[in-house]
Amino acid sequence: MRDLESFELKHLDKGGTKVGTNAKHGFCFFDNTEYRLSLPEAPQNPYYKANTPPVACAPNDSSALDVLMGLSVGWGDLLYPYSLPDQYIDITGLGPGRYRLEGTVDADGWFEESDVSNNSTWVDIRIKKGRARVIGYGPSA
Repeated sequence: MRDLESFELKHLDKGGTKVGTNAKHGFCFFDNTEYRLSLPEAPQNPYYKANTPPVACAPNDSSALDVLMGLSVGWGDLLYPYSLPDQYIDITGLGPGRYRLEGTVDADGWFEESDVSNNSTWVDIRIKKGRARVIGYGPSA
């Protein structure tokens, strides 16, 4: 899935000037978390699996451009830890101050959802003496 999400880092002390954007632009979904297996047609075992036929989805391969993936009814994907490749914003040379990280998913409305109000959120951080501290959260954070 390309360009499913976007992140921007803004410098709050400088009028919200954008100082960075996310590096990662692709995601690969597969069944790894039971959500509600009582839903009609929900398979009781995962159908879409990483690195297992019929799915050619390698979650640690950031160069993959052609993959088969999916989420079955009643399943979710929660395996996106911070340590996966390319999940960062380059903040080299960023000075002390207050910043806001804003995140938005499915801005183009590719997925049918019952509620799109939780598709964006933010977190405010303060950088001081080389350390970052969270100072505020937006909705759905």
